[in-house]
Amino acid sequence: MKIVSIIAFACTILLLFSLINISNLNVESNKDALAKSANFYNPNTPPKTFEDLFLPHWFENGTFTFNVPQYMHHFKLAFATTWSPYYYYGWNKGRKAELNITDNKGTVYVYAYNSNDVNGTPIGGAGRYPGTIQGNKIIIRIVGKALLQFGIWGDWTENILNGGIYSLTFNAEKIALYMDYYNPTNLNTFYFKSSQPMYAYLFGWDGTLLAHTKKPVKEGALTEPYDAKPFLTFIRPNGESGNVTVQFWVGYEEKKSNPTGAFIVIGILVVIAVAMYIYAKRAVYGNRRKRR
Repeated sequence: MKIVSIIAFACTILLLFSLINISNLNVESNKDALAKSANFYNPNTPPKTFEDLFLPHWFENGTFTFNVPQYMHHFKLAFATTWSPYYYYGWNKGRKAELNITDNKGTVYVYAYNSNDVNGTPIGGAGRYPGTIQGNKIIIRIVGKALLQFGIWGDWTENILNGGIYSLTFNAEKIALYMDYYNPTNLNTFYFKSSQPMYAYLFGWDGTLLAHTKKPVKEGALTEPYDAKPFLTFIRPNGESGNVTVQFWVGYEEKKSNPTGAFIVIGILVVIAVAMYIYAKRAVYGNRRKRR
């Protein structure tokens, strides 16, 4: 019986790992399919303008300079950084990684240094600068490789989380609004209406594309499937210009657990229990037959 119990336990563990791996593969395949369906999302292409930074892009070993649009002198800067696996903090001792974002006036907006000590420190995250960009050029200096996204932030997060509607008017090809909050227990759906048809994208702080509209629309909704500290990004269709006003708000829905995995595990355990019962019964009756 001990051998049967050990075998049953081992089978259970193996099957559970298989289920986890299958679940992870499905999540990854869904992410890949979503990314491939997006018209503007390609983090591997080099950004050409400041507004390209409102979408996530990889930066590696170099100095990159962008002209700052005039309107960014009125918006507060937000950002998100994720280091490449080869430059994770604390995991590769001796591999230097450094990110320094300044303007041409010398103001430092982001400074992240990876000492690669053995203690281990975070591998990235979202953040915000308390003021606006002062210079007319932004300079990104990086040693190593990291995913970087810019955005703007304001008082809209508190406004919409309290049930309000926020209205923002801007004149830009792209703009990303940083949602700085922590709320792991709900699904958050961002609803919007705009004065012109717009593409809408929702990115997690780690650069993951969470949702997007497939075409320009004047109103729509994007759902955040987990607590992502997301960037809600609006993109104009080619050739559109002038001021555009976007109203947006948020709705909540409690997370619903998917019972499929639990049913599969229960079914496996039932099968194992039945098999153990049959084996034990045969062992007992088999011994009785031998005595006769």
